[in-house]
Amino acid sequence: MLTSKFPLNPEYKRPINNENKKMNEPKKLTWWEKTVEYYFVQKHCPEAIAPLDGKEEALYGDALLQKNGRFSLIEFKKDKSTLTNEKDKFECYETAKKVLTNFWHEKEYKNCHYFIYGNIDSKNNFELKAEHYFYGDEKCIKNILNEGICFNTFREYLDELAECKKVAYKNQGSGGRVETSSVAYVCSVKGKNIVLSESKLIGLELMPKLIQKQEKEKEETYDMQPS
Repeated sequence: MLTSKFPLNPEYKRPINNENKKMNEPKKLTWWEKTVEYYFVQKHCPEAIAPLDGKEEALYGDALLQKNGRFSLIEFKKDKSTLTNEKDKFECYETAKKVLTNFWHEKEYKNCHYFIYGNIDSKNNFELKAEHYFYGDEKCIKNILNEGICFNTFREYLDELAECKKVAYKNQGSGGRVETSSVAYVCSVKGKNIVLSESKLIGLELMPKLIQKQEKEKEETYDMQPS
């Protein structure tokens, strides 16, 4: 019969196996900015989206959206804590914010530039959240898809945004003004997924009429303002 050379201690407690405890604990979800991008496209299926890279991404953002002739700019981020990293892209963030928010007041628009990022909700499920790029107010993603501004005003905003970025971003790739007319949009047209350049996208059957209508409404709004 084997006996222990140490007397038994009735108060002795077997040590807890921390490794087994860790294995049984739910693991914290890991995701990246790409997770946010892919989930957004799969969940919301935008009518037309142009993912950007290189100099275009550096000057503008991650993606251009288009629906019913109205355009928006999206900056995808991993989570809310990473939003402040955007400030480093500007020569002076506070000056850029003032210039670009003044642009909105002059144009009477506030709805074309957004953050979309990942979040864990109260039930421990992954979700997407959105907020305005400069104003910081939370937005509903479904509303974002139905907002946006007319093409000509959108191009003006992109130019203003690019001017506020650091010289290092402006000098990426080939020099000169970035032309977005050749940027490829992934589109859903009559139930088919196709790729079109921006110039061809705005040349679709209804687009010229929509743009003309938007510009007319814009002119009428200015005409109604007191001089």
